[in-house]
Amino acid sequence: MNRKYGISVFGGVVFGLVVGFAGPVFGQDEAGSESAQAQAVEAVDERFFKIEPVRPVAELEAEAQQASPPEEDGDFKDSDLVDITAYGDTIKLDVRYAGSNNFLGTPVYSSAQAFLQRPAAEALGRIAQQLQAQGYGLLVHDAYRPWYVTKIFWDATPESGKKFVADPAKGSRHNRGAAVDLTLYDLASGEAVEMPGLYDEMSERSYPDYPGGSDLQRQHRDLLRRTMEVEGFTVYEYEWWHFDFLGWQQYRVQNDTFEQLNTAAAGPVLSPKLRGLLVQEMVEIQSAMQVVFSAIVQGNHATVAQQGQAIHDSFIMAQSLTEQDRQDLVASVPEGFLQMDKRFHQLAASLAKAGEQKDTQEQVKVFSWMTESCVACHSRYVTDRFDGLSNPPLPQSRGHSEDKESLKEGHH
Repeated sequence: MNRKYGISVFGGVVFGLVVGFAGPVFGQDEAGSESAQAQAVEAVDERFFKIEPVRPVAELEAEAQQASPPEEDGDFKDSDLVDITAYGDTIKLDVRYAGSNNFLGTPVYSSAQAFLQRPAAEALGRIAQQLQAQGYGLLVHDAYRPWYVTKIFWDATPESGKKFVADPAKGSRHNRGAAVDLTLYDLASGEAVEMPGLYDEMSERSYPDYPGGSDLQRQHRDLLRRTMEVEGFTVYEYEWWHFDFLGWQQYRVQNDTFEQLNTAAAGPVLSPKLRGLLVQEMVEIQSAMQVVFSAIVQGNHATVAQQGQAIHDSFIMAQSLTEQDRQDLVASVPEGFLQMDKRFHQLAASLAKAGEQKDTQEQVKVFSWMTESCVACHSRYVTDRFDGLSNPPLPQSRGHSEDKESLKEGHH
């Protein structure tokens, strides 16, 4: 992950390895540090764990998409999958399966999104709040997973690693939208914390009770586990990062793609009036964020306060709408969009207050959160639902080292 001008951009973890077909064999020296033995290691990348798939992933994907999930009998709750990023500003995504930095070395998701059943997402939001008070955020690698992807994982993994992947004949708890893969990141630095083992690593270092690693790594792992368990999540016995939500058995195995979930969430079409108001709000926010960025760099607190308040007041639900307009808006716009939009405008009020108090450090922090929220919202919703609007442009001065230092330190 990089940090530029106080804006966090997630791009991966800090450490890892690539292993061959049979998986790594780990030992410990007298100091307690782990070393990968030579038998199965082709160590070339120190950031991500990878295996050599049993067969080409493209072939396995074609077969999996033609297959059908297991039939299940019984009474199940209706699925209510929601976008987890709408439930906390410190919940960030690093969805490995949407890129090549995963154990298969190739994308199996069409986009970087994360969904959970609503009760699980709400619990995750409460967890994020608890961890925020301790200086940490949640970095999510995976959540709901279409069944066909579980079949790809199973068919691609050698027998020695089968206990680390779900049997498609039974379905994964990820397929039910009731499991999440995640780690912690440090709010101050924006970096993922170190854990005893890597995400998706098929070795004993992944066990939640593994005694190796450093004291700090085990403290991170145990903090994550304790906090998740308080809200009804249970860690998987072989993976410190995998947590199942209480009552996962009450949901069916699903095979809907992210595109199908997005289409279902889109609902009715916006009226021209509401669409116009939303587009106007977004355009004004993009412009105001540019002004705020420059004002923070220049130490112009009055402008920061003014623009922050203006952004806050532009919230569409605060406009003069008829009751029918409000009903149409709620019916037409995904709930996740409205939640993210509301939280963004709440942050704008905090930015205005920081401007009034001439608190540059707080301005930088809140502006960072607002930028991440804005980019996430546009990436998740805007480009598909509002023609003519692309992702919000980043400030033109990004990339100049002198401006970076200015925004970090503040110039009064």
